[in-house]
Amino acid sequence: MIGLYVKACVAIPAFCIFKSEVDESDDDICKVYGNFWMFVYEKDGTTLECISGAENPGVIYLKKNGDSYVVDHFDQPGEGAKYAEGIKRFSNGNKSLEDQYYGSTNAMKDPVLTKRAWYIKNYVEMFRLNIDSYHDSDWDKVLLSDFEFSGKEE
Repeated sequence: MIGLYVKACVAIPAFCIFKSEVDESDDDICKVYGNFWMFVYEKDGTTLECISGAENPGVIYLKKNGDSYVVDHFDQPGEGAKYAEGIKRFSNGNKSLEDQYYGSTNAMKDPVLTKRAWYIKNYVEMFRLNIDSYHDSDWDKVLLSDFEFSGKEE
């Protein structure tokens, strides 16, 4: 089977968290509003080539379990016409929050504005990988060395 091989793939999440709050009706529930992205990459030399990505806007409901929280469920907006309805429902009249949901798409695509590089760089450093950049089709390669982070989410 000459030429048959499996490329190394990795899925790295990248979250845009807009706000979190304790549920008014149950103080054991915390709601986290955001757009929870997932990107899948193939390794090509020292570059992660993005082969897939998806946004998952919504609200994560965390339930208190002793001294910590666990994910109880994830509320998503739906597709098509239900997408805008879901975003309005999550935002509950908060126009600023609604704008954050819609604006997070651009934040993930523009490396100057993104948290995506932070998540990739953290992943690379955590697993001591020989990766120096990532690349999306039709975009310029993004060098991880162009980003300096304190270690905390930026």
